[in-house]
Amino acid sequence: MNRNTYKVWHAMHKRCTDQKYSNYPNYGGRGITVCERWATFAAFLEDMGEKPEGTVLDREDNEKGYFPDNCRWATTAESVRNRRVTNFITHEGRTACLTDWAKEVGMSKQKLAKRLSLGWTFAEAVTLGHYGRPAA
Repeated sequence: MNRNTYKVWHAMHKRCTDQKYSNYPNYGGRGITVCERWATFAAFLEDMGEKPEGTVLDREDNEKGYFPDNCRWATTAESVRNRRVTNFITHEGRTACLTDWAKEVGMSKQKLAKRLSLGWTFAEAVTLGHYGRPAA
């Protein structure tokens, strides 16, 4: 048995059932549950398999609980993009998260986020210089 897979299973249960657990408010506290089948580690392992290196347990729909059809092993980058707080921006018919847009236009995520929070349009945020003048 891969000890890391067991740790993932155990942490999943704690965040959904243990009110003293630090992440409980974001999981069990908002109604996220673990399916009955996954009450045992053996069933979880049968459904999900061993945790691949470099992955985390990810729920495809973050409003639903932990069950076989809603869970996958994902890279950290995939999981971060799937968080309910991830900021998605649609520009010219294409939707991507703030991090991906910033990388694509060669700007820090913080700078792009700040400009957007100041009310700049996406086009202004990625093309204008520091003081709202066209970038050189």
